Amino acid sequence: MRRPRRDAAGRRAGPLGLLLLALAGCRGTPGARPSGEGAPIPAHPDALRPPPLVVRLPEPERTVLEGGATVLLLEDHTLPLVHLRLLVRAGSVLDPPGQGGLAALTARAVRACGAGYSGPAAVDEALDAMACEVVASSDRDWASLTLDCLAEDFPRGLSHLSEMVHRPFLDVPRFELERSVTVQELRQSLEDPATVAAQLFRRAVYGEHPYGRPARGTPAEVARLTPGDCRAFHRKHWGPSGAVVGVAGHFDRERTLADLRRVFGAAWSAPERPDPVVPPVQELGGGWGAPPYVPPGRPEARVLAVDRPGLSQSTILMGHLGGRHLDEDRLALELANEVLGGGTFTSRLGLRVRSDEGLAYWVASWLEPQVERGVFLAMLQTRRSQTRRALQIAVGEVRRMVLEAPTPEEVARARETRLNAFASAGAPVDRAIERLASLVFHGLPPDQLARERAALASLGVEEVGRAAASRWHPDGLTVVVVGLPDEGLDALGGFGPVERVSDPLEEAGDAETEAGE
Repeated sequence: MRRPRRDAAGRRAGPLGLLLLALAGCRGTPGARPSGEGAPIPAHPDALRPPPLVVRLPEPERTVLEGGATVLLLEDHTLPLVHLRLLVRAGSVLDPPGQGGLAALTARAVRACGAGYSGPAAVDEALDAMACEVVASSDRDWASLTLDCLAEDFPRGLSHLSEMVHRPFLDVPRFELERSVTVQELRQSLEDPATVAAQLFRRAVYGEHPYGRPARGTPAEVARLTPGDCRAFHRKHWGPSGAVVGVAGHFDRERTLADLRRVFGAAWSAPERPDPVVPPVQELGGGWGAPPYVPPGRPEARVLAVDRPGLSQSTILMGHLGGRHLDEDRLALELANEVLGGGTFTSRLGLRVRSDEGLAYWVASWLEPQVERGVFLAMLQTRRSQTRRALQIAVGEVRRMVLEAPTPEEVARARETRLNAFASAGAPVDRAIERLASLVFHGLPPDQLARERAALASLGVEEVGRAAASRWHPDGLTVVVVGLPDEGLDALGGFGPVERVSDPLEEAGDAETEAGE
């Protein structure tokens, strides 16, 4: 048995003692000197030079199955675990008018309401017995199921997931429970000023386009949905066209590919399922029961204000339409956003609004690319007495990004931050396969991570400045303020026409009252 280390007095050395012993071995005359067989120890920590960062990006094996689904396999035998993520083109963008939340509730019901010939309790018990976890989620462009289990239980876990995909049970009592829970969650979410600001912002910039509706619907809409509605949506949209299946972990390649082919291959074809198409933002018209919505080349500024008495802060959300995953200048724009607000505390917004002025604890900007045009956003919360000042500075920083190219130091820091993020791109593998599946789902190649890393390394001040100047419009921002400034609406003048709008929380209450009557 190995004896514990002891200090000069013979006492057992704990963690602190071991640290002191290590430091004692480093004492000597000032200046760099050799330490054993290692590199010289510099005289000052600033002179430390870490070794070059070696990044090994994951390279999945890609296979397209007979029905059209794409399979990505990423083997990793470190742990006896398997992670699967399925993405299908069944997001809220396909919700019919008046049935907001249908896609989200369908995904939830597929997981929670039983599958095949088994009710929800039997499915839950079978998964629990194997320590398998299946989670459903959805967004505007997609719906998904994820499976986590031990490698030895993966075939059985996949069998249960297959039943959910092909034959959801949709037990009525459980469905009613899940619908009720969803309605309550939506009501509670409307109490959050940030959620309300996001809903109003999307409604303003997208108009009647499906992207302008809440992804999970409204409480009143979801309360009207039926099991039949979800079954019909599932039959129509939960198909293989455009679907992506990513599997990562400890598995046998041949057996796993055969199992996936059996579950997601030719047997999953359904001729009656049309290829889902997201209406182009620029060309939406007719068909959705609304007049055409054609956003101008340069957006028009506007301010929407919601009064919520009792709030001590104003929540400010501002931005305009953005880009798509496939845009050629997406990476340059992401670096520009890192300089503006993506770097949070070290970004321009963070330094000016938070550090210099002390107007907000947190401020950030970000991009939300989608299948069709996404959005560019910036958000902060500040004291109601400081709303106008905080908004002036935030808009001013967007304008400065457009009028003045970022400095070489800012671009270098943003590029380094993004490049360092690739160091964790392959660990853990479950997160890696989810990211890769998302890239392929949006039409990008499986080696997109390697391409992005190479492209980022070559982007400079000119490309980043050009992307910001061409894509961002500081004089065309849609600004949403939840919690009026102390001075009232007059404090918001100068940023565009000001409109006081109704609170979605009150709208939800009125809708419930009408339904009750």
